[in-house]
Amino acid sequence: MAIHTRKKTRAAPAQRVSLFVYGTLRRGCRLNGWLSKSKYLGVDAVQGFTLLSLGMYPAMLRMAKTDGQPDKGYQVSGELWSVPVEDFERIRKMEERVGYTTLMIETKGKTEAAAFVFGEVLRTTVEWVEVDPQTCGVQAVAVDDDLPF
Repeated sequence: MAIHTRKKTRAAPAQRVSLFVYGTLRRGCRLNGWLSKSKYLGVDAVQGFTLLSLGMYPAMLRMAKTDGQPDKGYQVSGELWSVPVEDFERIRKMEERVGYTTLMIETKGKTEAAAFVFGEVLRTTVEWVEVDPQTCGVQAVAVDDDLPF
């Protein structure tokens, strides 16, 4: 008489994506519910980027010097999240539908993460933008007339 035993198998760990958020997806902001199954990892920042107002939404732009090299004098603060792949894909589609591009970036904390970026400025034209912690929208922006849009 043969005895059959079943091997215990572990479910494969759920695939996750590190996501850097800086606007309406942050904790306490109106689109944060899209991250309800995600794990908050803490605050971080990225260099070579700045924020621009799109009205109710901030847009992160890559800043480059006139020689095309990243301008590390600019920095955007935000949050890092570990997001299930299926939720990330849903958020990515929503962000790309309104004009953002998904870009892999390295944070100051040395985490490789996805971020939703609106574009690139090849001249140093945007001076500063601040995200209002109460409304999660852009509070102030100083820009000159040389932006490409």
